[in-house]
Amino acid sequence: MTSKHILFFIIKGIMGFLLVFTDVVFAVGGRSYSLLSFKHISSNEGLQNTSIRSVYQDRKGFIFIGTEDGLHLYNGNNIRVFNHDPRNENSLPGREIRAIVEDPDSNFVYWIGTDNGLCRFNLLKNTYRNYFKKKNPKKYTKPPGSINCLYTDSYGNLWVGFQFNGLQKYDPTLKHFTIFKNDPDDPGSLSHNAINFITEDDNGNVWVVTGQGTINKYDQDAGKFIRYTFYEQKEIRKLKTKYRHILRATARGSNNILWLGFYDGYIYRFDMSSGEYNFIETLYPQL
Repeated sequence: MTSKHILFFIIKGIMGFLLVFTDVVFAVGGRSYSLLSFKHISSNEGLQNTSIRSVYQDRKGFIFIGTEDGLHLYNGNNIRVFNHDPRNENSLPGREIRAIVEDPDSNFVYWIGTDNGLCRFNLLKNTYRNYFKKKNPKKYTKPPGSINCLYTDSYGNLWVGFQFNGLQKYDPTLKHFTIFKNDPDDPGSLSHNAINFITEDDNGNVWVVTGQGTINKYDQDAGKFIRYTFYEQKEIRKLKTKYRHILRATARGSNNILWLGFYDGYIYRFDMSSGEYNFIETLYPQL
């Protein structure tokens, strides 16, 4: 796809943007209810892969859909697809698109996390700058460039959470990556190297959640992490569940609250202000 074609695609989307869903309000018995009407996005609009790993909406309203085989850009009318091409260095570094965030200081520039590295993607110029890319990622049992999540903090830093390889912070001013990994002999290091979620609280503190469900608060001054754990490891081993209390999903709510859902059906509510957590009863625990 040329830069001219991409620009036309963007202008077309701005002129005729359609909402994916609309919010309809109606009243019954003096009470207001909200009814959501959904529009299905499928191969008719150009979706080439239905195994979706990530979704992101940028400042202009465009929706990026990361699949197991390429990045899809939806402008409200149709879809443009960007694929990994092993023969072309100016393409996505991996097939599977796991995380997408917008560069806060640039227009139409995005950070894309894949199963084989990170790239800074300039949409208008259709250029890619790749990081952590390996020529033959399949030879690794745990690919070092496999990325789970991305986050840009209020200072403009990019945080990169890897599937197996810890955490890195990119300073766009210095153009430098700082590496954080678990050190068994250092209680101030990351609790684990499998990073599932990164966010920031209302006071500008960065929080990192691992695949084991341990929460790490980054102390900017000390360069260390403070750990919050729901279970001791010996207690996790006692759980009679197939997945041994492995984190499945994390979401940031209002009022500095984190919500954590585990494969075994457990849900926790964590308060980033107080460091306290509560177990939420579910209908189907320990499935």
